Amino acid sequence: MASKKKDFHRRNLFEAEQKINRSEQEIAVISEILQQSSFTRGKSINENETIDQHINIVIEQVSSHTIIETGITHSRVKTSGQRVRWNILVNLLVWLVITFPFWIPFLSNQVAYYMIASIQGVFVFMWTIIAILAVKNVFILYANRTYNYTENITSLEKTRIRHIVAISCYKEPLEVIATSIQSVANQTEVHRIIMVISFEEKTLDKEEKCKCLNKRFKDAGFERIIFTIHPYGLPNEIPGKCSNSNYGIRMAVSQMDVADDDMDNILVTSCDADSKFPPNYIAALTLKYLQENKPALTTLYQSPLFYNWHLDGLSFVTRVTGLMRSLLILGALIPFSINTISIFSYPLSLGKKGKFIHPAYQMDDTICLIRWMSETQQRLRISMIPVPVISGPTS
Repeated sequence: MASKKKDFHRRNLFEAEQKINRSEQEIAVISEILQQSSFTRGKSINENETIDQHINIVIEQVSSHTIIETGITHSRVKTSGQRVRWNILVNLLVWLVITFPFWIPFLSNQVAYYMIASIQGVFVFMWTIIAILAVKNVFILYANRTYNYTENITSLEKTRIRHIVAISCYKEPLEVIATSIQSVANQTEVHRIIMVISFEEKTLDKEEKCKCLNKRFKDAGFERIIFTIHPYGLPNEIPGKCSNSNYGIRMAVSQMDVADDDMDNILVTSCDADSKFPPNYIAALTLKYLQENKPALTTLYQSPLFYNWHLDGLSFVTRVTGLMRSLLILGALIPFSINTISIFSYPLSLGKKGKFIHPAYQMDDTICLIRWMSETQQRLRISMIPVPVISGPTS
């Protein structure tokens, strides 16, 4: 009995020490951030007011004690030990299924005959359905290639629909980023767009890049351009698109001072730094949203993605990988509302209710759908935007 009490006290003492260590680590991180020389925040200025009423956002240095509220609403990051355990389990299951035809005959030939044939039958059936749905969606894309979306928006639009296009950048060449932004500037509905360009604090020459891009696109017709710099080392974050995009979108919303009632009329598009949009993407997205009667809290929008920028000049393996990914998007991910991928859109009201993007994950497409379903307590559907987008490299 005495030994059990001792074990109980030891466990309590060990757990208490762990909690103290975690608290000390968080305090150290916050202290380090406060000691940095400066943060960056967005500041609105009117540029050439008499000529152009578009508002641009430039980078301004502020006091190191002015911390921008990032609205972190998630639990602490899991320890590496927890992640490793789950990864090991998933990998074991995957390899168990892959090697199934090789080891099952040693257990029972009769079981092997039925099981292997059944598994192959299931896979053939799945890929047949995927191929049929992919072909169907390709025909939809082809049928809409010359459709005038702008003409039909006016008759359905009672309240003006606006768009936030958020592009997350890190080490990408300036010309690649500029090419992506130019494809947004070429939109037929460019006047609806608030362009958000998010850099990381560790990005080299970030201030120069911001100035260069602002100079190049300040007269492109955007409603507004917003540049943000995501601080490095914030608690419970990991570097990546999630934390960058979460920070950039929250900053943009705070700059826009959007009322909750108006969030149903704002669509957010998350994209990579190497994305090429067709000129009618925003118009097609706007019309689709209006035709579906603005399903603000139930739907995300996904455009079929095609890879890469110069697919014909790449290796055979890269081309096949790109085509297979496009096939899966067209035939499985969109039709069955499995997952958004890379470049997708959603109503701002859904983003807010889902607590925006979890900054402790690497990629935003998967975690957004899962987290938002959890927060809204309902299944979310993915609706196809009938225009394709060219995405960057797959290798």
